[in-house]
Order: sequence, then C-alpha cells, then structure tokens
Amino acid sequence: MVFTSAFGQEIPTSTKGVSTPGASTPGASTLGASTPGHAYAKALYDSATVESQHLYNGQQYFVYDSQAEEHQFFLSRNWITGSVFYDGQQFDSIPLMYDIVKDQVVVQYTQSFGNVSLQSEKVSHFYLSDGELAGHTFIRLEGGQNTVTGIRTGFYDLVYDGTSRVIARRAKTRQQTVSDTRIIVTFPYKETFYLYTGGKYHQVASKKSVLAFMPDQKRVLSKYLKEQKIKFRHNREAAILALASHYDQLSKP
Repeated sequence: MVFTSAFGQEIPTSTKGVSTPGASTPGASTLGASTPGHAYAKALYDSATVESQHLYNGQQYFVYDSQAEEHQFFLSRNWITGSVFYDGQQFDSIPLMYDIVKDQVVVQYTQSFGNVSLQSEKVSHFYLSDGELAGHTFIRLEGGQNTVTGIRTGFYDLVYDGTSRVIARRAKTRQQTVSDTRIIVTFPYKETFYLYTGGKYHQVASKKSVLAFMPDQKRVLSKYLKEQKIKFRHNREAAILALASHYDQLSKP
C-alpha cells in the first residue's frame, strides 16, 4: 500500500498493528550505536554529492540527557536507516533518529559537524526501514487546515492508508524529579490516534468513538473484532487499524 505525498510522490506504508512502545524501555545502552543496516547506510551517506548537501542546512542538534536510562527518541536511541523527502528531494539510506519530545528529525552529518536537526517545515515525510522500526512512515500535517481541524502541526505516523485513513501522534514529554541527591529524568510516552473520514481527521480513543463514524456496519465490525481476538483496551492501534481496514472492505461497491 502507498501514500501519495503533497508532492505527488508515492511512498510505502505499513498496515500492520504496532504494539505500544513503553516509555520506560530504553534502546541500546550506548547512544548512537549502529544497527545492522547502519554501516551500509553510512557508507552511502558518506558518498553524498555536493547537490545533496542542502540536507544539512538545519541547526546542530545536541543530544540532551544522554546519561538517562530513558530517552527522547521514537522506540530506539540508536541511529537507524531511513529515507526522507526533504525540500522537494528524496534522500535514501540516511542514518537518522526521531526526537518525539521536540518532534524533530535528526540526521548524522559525517563531516565533523555532528548531528543536524532538519527544518521540519521542509520535511514532507520520512520512512523508517531498520529492524523493529521498519514500516513506519511519518507524514507532516499542517494544523488549522480544513482536513486537519483539531490537530497540531507536526509529524504523524501513517498507520493505515485506505479510504479511511488512520494516523497516530507519537510523543514523549520530559519529566524531571529529585531523589535524594540524584536528578532522575524520564520520558513518558503518549500516543493519540485519528481517523480520517468525511473529509476530516477525528480523534478516536475507544471502540465506541471509532464505530460512531461507521454506524452502518457497527454490528458487523464488533463481531469482526471478536473473531480476530483483538481487544481494544489491550491494543488500541491494532483494533483501530482492523476496524478501519475492514470497514473499507465492507464499503466497497
């Protein structure tokens, strides 16, 4: 399945449910460690042409709270391989990380400059293709537009892309507490789901809220979830995805 970006380019998406990542689960013990595909990606990245150097025109990014057990990144604090559509140009096999506290895409600059935070307004979408992160496509939406009423500008994970679209806002907040003489920093995780139907995105958090937009198939869909043994409260993402995709199937002429 593909998603057509604002630039008219088709990009791959995943239609599989993703388990909710716990904020207390850290990535690797060493920040920026290599993942299996990282060495190859870095080799390609090092050979970037002069034409592609405008990818690095963002601000330098400094990793904060690097000694904390938890981290500010999406699922992993390691460099991962991905692709990014930036300033009208596609860049493949790029080592990157996604800071979901600041909602920033970070790339690794290899010419002794360190890490660079891309200018978010120039990022149309980016795709993660490494290990457990494979299949995540994040698209940038501008809040305040007719189709995105009620959501803020930023990156959203394209969970399902059909007639009914499902997106997820994945975020963490930085919290600091003092215990004896220690400062403890944590990054609790939160995700918010939106269903696109009727020309707009609507926040959904329960089975009832999803089925409210599918009244003509409410009973059939409830039965379908039971048959698939998907419990909404245990895996909201899988349940919302299943309801949306099956509703699209039922609604086909």
